[in-house]
Amino acid sequence: MDDGAYEYGQLGDGSSSSRSTWSKVPGLSGVTQIASGALTFYALAGGKIWAWGDNWFGTVGDGTTRNQRNTPVQVSGITTATQVAAGAQQAYALLSDGSVKGWGRGDAGFGAGATADQGAPITVSGLSNVQQIAAGGGVGYALMSNGTLRSWGANYAGQAGQGQPTSNSPLPMGTVQGASGSLTGVAQVVAGGTTGYAVMTDKSVTAWGGNDQAQIGDGSTTTRLSAVAVSGLSNVTTLSGTGSSAFAKTSDGKVWGWGDNTAGQLGDGTTTNRATPTQLTPVSGQTVSTIITASVTTSATYFLTASSTLALTVPVPAPAGSASVVQAKVTANSSGVAGATVDFSTSGSAALSASSVSTDSSGNASVTITPGAWTNPGASILVSASTSNSSMSQTTTVLGANAVGCGLDPSGRLGTLAQSDSSARSQPVQLLTQFPSPIVQVAASKKTSQASAVLLADGTVWTTGAYEYGQLGDGSSSSRSTWSKVPGLSGVTQIASGALTFYALAGGKIWAWGDNWFGTVGDGTTRNQRNTPVQVSGITTATQVAAGAQQAYALLSDGSVKGWGRGDAGFGAGATADQGAPITVSGLSNVQQIAAGGGVGYALMSNGTLRSWGANYAGQAGQGQPTSNSPLPMGTVQGASGSLTGVAQVVAGGTTGYAVMTDKSVTAWGGNDQAQIGDGSTTTRLSAVAVSGLSNVTTLSGTGSSAFAKTSDGKVWGWGDNTAGQLGDGTTTNRATPTQLTPVSGQTVSTIITASVTTSATYFLVKTA
Repeated sequence: MDDGAYEYGQLGDGSSSSRSTWSKVPGLSGVTQIASGALTFYALAGGKIWAWGDNWFGTVGDGTTRNQRNTPVQVSGITTATQVAAGAQQAYALLSDGSVKGWGRGDAGFGAGATADQGAPITVSGLSNVQQIAAGGGVGYALMSNGTLRSWGANYAGQAGQGQPTSNSPLPMGTVQGASGSLTGVAQVVAGGTTGYAVMTDKSVTAWGGNDQAQIGDGSTTTRLSAVAVSGLSNVTTLSGTGSSAFAKTSDGKVWGWGDNTAGQLGDGTTTNRATPTQLTPVSGQTVSTIITASVTTSATYFLTASSTLALTVPVPAPAGSASVVQAKVTANSSGVAGATVDFSTSGSAALSASSVSTDSSGNASVTITPGAWTNPGASILVSASTSNSSMSQTTTVLGANAVGCGLDPSGRLGTLAQSDSSARSQPVQLLTQFPSPIVQVAASKKTSQASAVLLADGTVWTTGAYEYGQLGDGSSSSRSTWSKVPGLSGVTQIASGALTFYALAGGKIWAWGDNWFGTVGDGTTRNQRNTPVQVSGITTATQVAAGAQQAYALLSDGSVKGWGRGDAGFGAGATADQGAPITVSGLSNVQQIAAGGGVGYALMSNGTLRSWGANYAGQAGQGQPTSNSPLPMGTVQGASGSLTGVAQVVAGGTTGYAVMTDKSVTAWGGNDQAQIGDGSTTTRLSAVAVSGLSNVTTLSGTGSSAFAKTSDGKVWGWGDNTAGQLGDGTTTNRATPTQLTPVSGQTVSTIITASVTTSATYFLVKTA
């Protein structure tokens, strides 16, 4: 394709007017190289050469002179050309046999002095085994197989480079000279208007001839009759010459220009000539692959830009609320592209430090991505980057935490972002953002050796805290304040915690780890703790697991209940020996739900009544019997006027039992030393009494001596022990009646998810986006 002036047929499409837009030259295909003389163009295709434009001296080469050609015609007799070179008014073809033919203006000669104009190609005398050719203002060059350079023709500006004085008479075939004889070690020859250039095998550059515009590049404007070094250039990979300017690209991707710049042809934003090579940045953010004007009479320059590629690296995974680095790299021809503009975008609530960044000298552009603090754990975020000619996207997964913790926090073992010791963390803090899936349940162990476990929606279990009794479940030999997955557990649907033992329900089976002094692990042994999960013996159809301080219970699919662990509180029929493996709890059938507290067990029956058994030293059995250190056999929890009925859910604290009633009110019984009954007193209650002021309760949870409720209007309430700040109300003041809580400002609490009988820690589950 071409554009520009038409007067001599240079547009090649028969145009009768100039134009500033590009149009395809008709009739040409399979072209592999083009060249331009003063007013004539050439195209090499399949060994043949086509020409169009001015023909005054026979430069078209079709056997005629004078008459211009407005469309391409074939150069006569050329069928095996491998290269075409165009001087001002002569042209040359390198043939596949290493010979050279020339045509056009004859007064500069074709290797043997002046001759007539040649309208058709003739052989250039004295040449064989030629590797490459070039042509300038009346001069021709041939690179020989031995690395020397031959020249012929005009030398009025020293362009023949043979060391001869300038003259208007052409020179016959001769050798280009260097500082000490024939120039050797030439790898490539390039012609400007009256200046010749050679890339040497060591990748330096030499030049000779005209230098009126400082185009030699040696810092002077002195004509050079033989080759001299171009200043400061090394590792040159590409060289190009125009009228009185020259350009080079080096192996580090840099582009250099020198010589005439009166028309701005160096592309450096000035019109100042450059006497030595000056680094250019023709296209900000794009890599120049080569300088593609090689025309001996022009003051125009074209730079070919390389197609760039974009690579994107995103952090996988990305922690919520924290900044992680996203890096884009723009390359072309395996080199970084400096100054390219990279636009970044992201999906969801993730924030970018910048939306547009320019690449550095290595082609890198970096931003940070910060997913919102309450992004749902496991959420996918799409990160995209784009440049002017390419784009790329990658997905990362967010590690988050949809829960907060408060209360006793020894050495930061609550696993929150606080990561510091606190005996009373009364303001809830978000958990460490380490989870690949949302938290659905939390359980915590005894405050004197506190550990916590979370169940994720993906069915895995993670722990943090103390290790002494194997509570971490991963074989750890030291405590930690960060979360780690318990190995070997999958498909878990519920977890529970006793004083120092944890339980996980998966597919009807129960797995346990931690303290086993009383057989609480349930694998048929006592005394020896379990540092990793083991299966509770004989349980294959469990639908729920409940953990008391040192006993545990399983509700089976047939409505029966089995228990194991410390025996002095009994398993429904008075004191017994410790049970290292599950035994049937007597007197129960059609059980709907179970719970366990400090030495006591509860069973919600299908008729809405509540059975209890075991310890009653604080009235926790709720059977209306006086407190005693002797355990009670199976009995019915009592209300104000007989057996408590209309129970919808049972929950256990340490020594206190709670029931959500079918009318969505709450009753409680048992220990009340910390006002955990919630009736405004600290009086032990041997039978169920109403918790003050609660209605429309949807969720209920009990911890050691504290209790929590959520009502249908979304409000959260807490009461009882707050000495460690476990109510999360910003104080350490006990609450004798339910007090409204705001655990996380601006976030909705979906449930209170600690249900552990001996802990002083509380976790609230937060709705996330």
